[in-house]
Amino acid sequence: MTVTAVRKDPQGLTMTIDAEFDAPPARVWQLWADPRQLERWWGPPTYPATVTSHDLAPGGRVEYHMTGPEGDQPRGYWDIVEADPPRSLLFRDGFANDDGSPNTGFPLATARVTIEELGGGRTRMSIQHQFPSTEAMEQVLALGMEEGLKQAVGQIDAILASDGGPGTAQMTTHTLDVPGATLTYDVRANDASTEPVLLLIGSPMGAAGFGSLSRHFSDRTVVTYDPRGVERSTKTDPASPVPPDLHADDLHRLVQAIGGPVDLFATSGGAINALALVSRHPEDVRTLVAHEPPLASILPDREHALAATVAVHETYQRSGWGAGMAHFIAVVSHRGPFTAEVAGRPGPDPAMFGMPATDDGSRTDPMLGQGQTMMTGTRYEPDFDALASAPTQIILAAGEESEGEMANRGAYAVAERLGTKPVVFPSNHAGFLGGEYGQTGQPDAFAAKLREVLDTSG
Repeated sequence: MTVTAVRKDPQGLTMTIDAEFDAPPARVWQLWADPRQLERWWGPPTYPATVTSHDLAPGGRVEYHMTGPEGDQPRGYWDIVEADPPRSLLFRDGFANDDGSPNTGFPLATARVTIEELGGGRTRMSIQHQFPSTEAMEQVLALGMEEGLKQAVGQIDAILASDGGPGTAQMTTHTLDVPGATLTYDVRANDASTEPVLLLIGSPMGAAGFGSLSRHFSDRTVVTYDPRGVERSTKTDPASPVPPDLHADDLHRLVQAIGGPVDLFATSGGAINALALVSRHPEDVRTLVAHEPPLASILPDREHALAATVAVHETYQRSGWGAGMAHFIAVVSHRGPFTAEVAGRPGPDPAMFGMPATDDGSRTDPMLGQGQTMMTGTRYEPDFDALASAPTQIILAAGEESEGEMANRGAYAVAERLGTKPVVFPSNHAGFLGGEYGQTGQPDAFAAKLREVLDTSG
């Protein structure tokens, strides 16, 4: 039984359910981040859930209904307050009317999910509900919340036993010490496969972003990892810069550890790091699919594009994470060439994107901080001579829905310098996501295209 304790505190107005699993935190997070997995356990066995809307980003909403044995369909929603994958999630948990509007006849609770690594491949997950009053707590408990939640969580072991779905390999988690950091990576092994390891990377996105995509490649061994300073991978100096060449050295050591050469799908900042890897260690990679590298450095309008990235960093330094991320979203979603006027625009109100306006004082964000992706990755200039002479098959990928955006234009610019043309992939910059980080693209179609490309080039 996965549930280890149920704790009710009438004075503190909380009910907490604790559970432990034989899986790493990143895998447990997928139970929340993937709507198809969420609906396999969130409702108790007699009231299975159907998730109709799923956005785990702060300010986002999850909407669902449960279907009872008599055909009744009680509805609910979550308003997301905070998300820190794969560690925690905070949301307002409410009942809904048939049209999806809040049902004010029932109380609105606040739920906090905490995911904690126990060691030895085990994880503790706690779900705490905070109620607004004694009456509210009694009302919800009278509806059978305690038993229903115990039954719901009790279904998770079966999901983890199949690691996300039929045919998906069991995942193991490993660490690798490298100079100045400890990397954490996950292996979904298929010992029967004769294909090279498929390595899936992003930056600063970590392994938790590849849950949906990896499940489409259960016929081969798949490896994902957290770049140094991201999620589970730690740095000796949290404020130290991490340029693409340093990421490339980390990846080289990772490939040595897992056995190469590998096939490599790399997206966003990960695509920049992958280009650096191939230019320095071409023997490590058989086929590279580089998806939308945001290389402002090689665009025709590089001066203004780079100025826009500097403006994002300055907003972050001045006003903190929420303001910086709002400005980042505005810049990376801009379509077309950058001009002085575009680069000089102030960042939008963080509330427009559900971002906090308060500043927690930290300045070590792996995307926005000094020496991090926004300041080093976008400025990186690939060694095109080394790439052109490498035995690696290099394929640039561009989303069909992100035409004109900086990262999409980066794919076309790299391809032009290499004398090739990008392969158009379904969806947008986040097309492979299936609910991870609150974003949903077209993971099935994306995976099919990736398989086609790998099979053709292999």
